[in-house]
Amino acid sequence: MVLNVFYRQPKEKQFRDRELENNVTSAFLILLKSNNTFLNYFLDKLNVNSIKQNCKEVIFQVTNKYTIQTKSKENKYLLFINSKYDLRIKDNKGSEHTKSKDIPDGLIFDDKTAILIEAKVSAIKEESQLKRYNKAYFDGSAQTDLTTWQDIYGYILGYSNKYKSLNQCNTCDFLLNEFKGYLEVVNLSGFSGIPFFNKDERYDEKIAGEILKNLIIEIKELDWYEKGNYNMVDRPKVSAWDSFYDKDLMPVKAGEKADLRSIPHNSVYIFEDFYGFDCLFHNKEVKEILKDELWSKFCEILEKLSNNDDYYFRAVDYRKILNKNQTKKGKVRQGVDYINMEFTFQLSRFIKKHKDWQSKLRSYFDMLLKEDPKQFGILKKAYYKDKEYTNLSNPTECINFMTTAEKETKELCQFILEIYKTKNHKK
Repeated sequence: MVLNVFYRQPKEKQFRDRELENNVTSAFLILLKSNNTFLNYFLDKLNVNSIKQNCKEVIFQVTNKYTIQTKSKENKYLLFINSKYDLRIKDNKGSEHTKSKDIPDGLIFDDKTAILIEAKVSAIKEESQLKRYNKAYFDGSAQTDLTTWQDIYGYILGYSNKYKSLNQCNTCDFLLNEFKGYLEVVNLSGFSGIPFFNKDERYDEKIAGEILKNLIIEIKELDWYEKGNYNMVDRPKVSAWDSFYDKDLMPVKAGEKADLRSIPHNSVYIFEDFYGFDCLFHNKEVKEILKDELWSKFCEILEKLSNNDDYYFRAVDYRKILNKNQTKKGKVRQGVDYINMEFTFQLSRFIKKHKDWQSKLRSYFDMLLKEDPKQFGILKKAYYKDKEYTNLSNPTECINFMTTAEKETKELCQFILEIYKTKNHKK
């Protein structure tokens, strides 16, 4: 149970997104209305300095009766708020039914300035809606500004740092902290690291998928994919993993999907026990690696990676199990069709334990190839129960783990890529 003065979750799933949008916006306006100091701080962050310090009105759900006031103001702003993790834009004109139900979410004004607010959570930005609001409330002359809930969360943190003597018995400060907690509960506070190492947290694949989505967007903002010449697959978050690959390897047209079953690629995971990053390849690359001229180089790279205890070798396959349409003793068994099968070992321990580890590894490959697994990989794992990685709750450390792993496996990935390109007659 979440104990928060703003939190309310309808039982009916179809109403949740709509109600969340209304609840978050209403809670934010309540905060602005009750905490004049934070309102001034917020407006300063938006560079709206024309509004008077203590003569503001804050309105939720703005009807057309306010158009006389908004049009008469000297300073006019239209503020759009959404989540930084859903930046889609809808540019259609909208139906007459949609237009008739248009009601801006909020309004802040004094005698000279008006700020009309439209906020979204899971819905997408509609340019045509904003144009209608601008025309209806400002005769089209308002300046449009943008911010996100994640930015607002950052403003709250900045405000709290500036005014360190917040009094929790004070209503204004209490509501500020409650709204901060509310944004965290509904995943609008931004990427905040991985919490699953905490014994009090239970792994939830859906939540893990949302955390991964936020992590990927944070990585994209660093221009990391562009610098590394990567294409991101951006697969639906039905499970908490995602993949990317070298752009030159398989140019993909808009709307098309890369077939990762046949090309070397990298993946990032937020699984129940660990956060991981790997370099993946397939049978045809392994068959080339086993040739004498490439084998020594491959082993040299693995030996370098074994200096870090977090690297693991693994082979992955998927086996069909007796479910769905198959029957046993006249009964249909329910469950998934396939199960993940893994053969894995820690590189550092394997190399230290076996003096003839290169021969041992070659024998493993020979054995595995007979079973025809789907893919092989060298995986870096950060186990949540490892105290070394309690810092994964820090978003910067979490991003650093991924970017560091990419650098550490770069030589291996390039080695595999060259094998793939040569084998497929690609320059």
